Amino acid sequence: MQQDQLQAYFNRIGYDGKRDPTLETLKKVQWAQAHTIPFETFDIAMGVSIVLTEEAIFDKLVTRKRGGYCYEVNALIHFALQAMGFKTYLALARLTDKDEKILPESVHMVVIVELEKMWLVDVGWENGFAEPFVVDGTTFYHKGRKLYEFSLERKPLEFFEERNNYNQTSYHSVFVDEPTC
Repeated sequence: MQQDQLQAYFNRIGYDGKRDPTLETLKKVQWAQAHTIPFETFDIAMGVSIVLTEEAIFDKLVTRKRGGYCYEVNALIHFALQAMGFKTYLALARLTDKDEKILPESVHMVVIVELEKMWLVDVGWENGFAEPFVVDGTTFYHKGRKLYEFSLERKPLEFFEERNNYNQTSYHSVFVDEPTC
């Protein structure tokens, strides 16, 4: 992300704070994005293709002021944090069902941020988490419930393309029949 794009991102999320790669900045940027860019799947329901490139994600979420789903909103914050000097990478998470059993076919994207500790950033889970969580394992619990297991292995954005295509086209996809916002 170029510096002019980073400024446009800050304008989009209403952030005018510090830009240094610190935990305080991370928390404020994540809070701002979680409260301004919604999780939504309208394009899938309308048959509009979601393209997983930095340019397409920036255009949709920042320029056109839309929302997106995990691959889009988490990729956007990843690109913005990198442009600010944070050490971040994308990682795979596998969601759980209501019985907290891993859904092997699930492919969720999260962001790992390396500071003095490793932090999990996920603005793409339903309403999005407004704060990062310390990585103290590879199972993520929230409010006493196991939400997903994640890997600390770095994944390129292209890794998520196959599941992105599935989410948009398969009649088994939860996103095809029910648009979410």
